[in-house]
Amino acid sequence: MLENVWTKFSDAISSQVWFQELKSKWEQLDSSQQTKVKFGSAAVAMLTVVGIILSFGLNSLSLKNELKNKRELLKLLSQANEEIKTNSNESDSNASKFQTIQWKKHIETLITQQMINPTQLEWKDEKRIASQNPSQLETWLEFKLNEIELRQLVKLSIILETNQPPLKVRSLIVDSSRNKGKVMASFAVSGFEVKP
Repeated sequence: MLENVWTKFSDAISSQVWFQELKSKWEQLDSSQQTKVKFGSAAVAMLTVVGIILSFGLNSLSLKNELKNKRELLKLLSQANEEIKTNSNESDSNASKFQTIQWKKHIETLITQQMINPTQLEWKDEKRIASQNPSQLETWLEFKLNEIELRQLVKLSIILETNQPPLKVRSLIVDSSRNKGKVMASFAVSGFEVKP
């Protein structure tokens, strides 16, 4: 069957005009010219095969390099993802630390540390307000301290803003008209927490 196919194919080629012209030109060549054409054809065929093999080889090398680059990129993306997860866990941990702050208790502790009697503390207000920093929650607290020494007031004002977690003193109104050597101080302070 294969012979029949080959016979039909060679008959079809032989009947073509261009093949007849090529055959007549071939027959016009002497034997040395025919040998040169044979070697030339073989060389062209070999160069074509080598070119195809090189093309596949270069294409394969290019694909290998591309694959290597993509693997390196995938590795970098994986490392970046791990770093983001780590940072996210750290920020969640930090956020939870700040979110557990009980501001009133914190202020009461600072007041007690300044040798101010807790009975002198009078709470006025505590509320959440919009923070200028969108990543933070702000708590507004107002309180009054009755009959405290000026030295204690100055120390407390500094401690409120420098202790951890710090508070921001928004306003401080001092009334010294009641008792000599003692003052009444009204504070408005803000405490900040990282938004979850």
